[in-house]
Amino acid sequence: DSNAKGKFNNNNNNNIGDASIVQNIHLLYVRAKRKWKEDLAWHMQHAEFAKQAKSYQMLGRIYAEALQIHPRNESLWIEAASHEYFGYVTNEKDEGMSGGGSIKSARVLLQRGLRINTSSKNLWMQYFCLELHYIQKLRGRREILQLNLDANGKGSTNQDGDHDTGGSNDDEDDVVAAEIDESVKLPLIIYNNAIKSIPNDIAFRMQFIEQSKLFPETQSLVSHIMKTVESDFENMEDAWIARACFVIDNQHSEATKKNGFFLTNEPNGETDDSTLRKRKIAEISNGKNNVPDDKLVETLREATEAITSPNMFLESIILLRNYMTKLTSSLEEEDEEGEYDDDDDDDIAEAIRKRISKIIQFIVQLINEAESKVTVTPVLAIEMVTCLLELGLSSQSLKLMKRLTDENPECKKDPNCWLKIVEISELNGSNPKSSSKILRRALEYIPLHDPGHKDILSRLFMNLLTTSSKASYDEELSSTYEKILLLSSNNTEQSRISIPMISLAYLNYATNKNDINLIRRVYKKLLYNSSYCQSALTSAEDVKNMKIFFDKCLTFEKQELKMSRSNQSSEKRCKHMLNGLFDAAFKYFINIDDNLA
Repeated sequence: DSNAKGKFNNNNNNNIGDASIVQNIHLLYVRAKRKWKEDLAWHMQHAEFAKQAKSYQMLGRIYAEALQIHPRNESLWIEAASHEYFGYVTNEKDEGMSGGGSIKSARVLLQRGLRINTSSKNLWMQYFCLELHYIQKLRGRREILQLNLDANGKGSTNQDGDHDTGGSNDDEDDVVAAEIDESVKLPLIIYNNAIKSIPNDIAFRMQFIEQSKLFPETQSLVSHIMKTVESDFENMEDAWIARACFVIDNQHSEATKKNGFFLTNEPNGETDDSTLRKRKIAEISNGKNNVPDDKLVETLREATEAITSPNMFLESIILLRNYMTKLTSSLEEEDEEGEYDDDDDDDIAEAIRKRISKIIQFIVQLINEAESKVTVTPVLAIEMVTCLLELGLSSQSLKLMKRLTDENPECKKDPNCWLKIVEISELNGSNPKSSSKILRRALEYIPLHDPGHKDILSRLFMNLLTTSSKASYDEELSSTYEKILLLSSNNTEQSRISIPMISLAYLNYATNKNDINLIRRVYKKLLYNSSYCQSALTSAEDVKNMKIFFDKCLTFEKQELKMSRSNQSSEKRCKHMLNGLFDAAFKYFINIDDNLA
């Protein structure tokens, strides 16, 4: 109840009877839980009420009872441990809970939870993050002690002008430092135990890295995790890609150093733009900017040598392509903003261009190695060709794709490879007739049962519409259209070019010829001789195109009816055609849109 919640959240308006009301509500929850023990919702509602009413001692008992009944519920262990760590020492002036909980109790709860749920990834991760939180809390305490504030909030100084630390502060600082040294070992221990319980999950280890990066001063921890990944997953593609990503993510790790909760880019804490620019220029002049890229290239070269598989080459090319795109976009953005106007800044821009050039060279090298060392899969072939296209090497990409479809059996039977050849050919200025020849050749190799066969037919049909001028082309158009409709009835997958789009294009072609007989053949094949209207997977675009298709057909039949008033048989036939079109339209739209029907 919102009124009750507001009442319990208002510390300044407590009445004498509030305590008894809260106690009675707690008793009601206790009785409800006793009656419906297995219903977790009662325990969670009781816990939520205890938080609102600030009954923190009761909240601990609520979690304990719930965990006895539901020990396999991960979220309960996490809720209980979070409650213990973030505390229940209230601040009377503020609403809600404040810090001051028990790290020992939180550890005990998560350890108990892990004994019962040894393979729970979530619990291991939460335990790991708990220790990182605690380490940062200790570091923050150490930073505050080092500030040496007196009662007035000002640091005391001795006769020499130096800060007077004082003996008690020194002792406390030593205790905190010793506690930090002990605590930093715990995340490592937790991680090592976690991978013993869940040994063969690389994604699980990557999550530890992602969580570690959210905390300062965790570089050594991340490095340890990466070493275990390297040693345990040497023959896995995902592990090598993870290592490469690690190199990219950490290439600027020295640019910003963190101590506790305080960020310092310089010893004196200054982080102005001029300082950052000077550091950047110094790195370029010393050749340091190329080191991360060298490490990245070296890592991926080792990966492709250790695992000579199509997937390894595929993942490597995708990673490099995305990295290159990121570098290029950052360079373009900074050029647009006028960042590189000075001579020094020009050096930075030139260094980035050299990095991009180095990545491009390595991508081309990888593509050549992939073709010679592995059996190129269709997915890898398309990625290689797409990458070459983005690099502006369209002629090389076309030669590569043609070579693969000629020599590689998998690529020869893959419709996407043939469609890619057509796409590149058209980009290079090829005419539709040449594309049609390529598509006809593709139909010889792609099986009829392959969904891609219909995609090739559809693309060929659209090409023929733009080149048809002879009677032989009309016959090929008609037979191709019939094949597409026939394959659509047996194939439930959505095509690249939908049946309504193809039919509308064919109808427009017949309209431009002003041939009423051809127009009738087109809509008869779709509406009466195929099962498309009965079993179509319709999208909003398909419905829109079908409406246009019906409207055009009806318009032409009405015009033909007006022109055939003098001929009774022609008039009768036109009326029959109109009635058939209205019936077909009604049946098609009745299950899609009542208004259109």
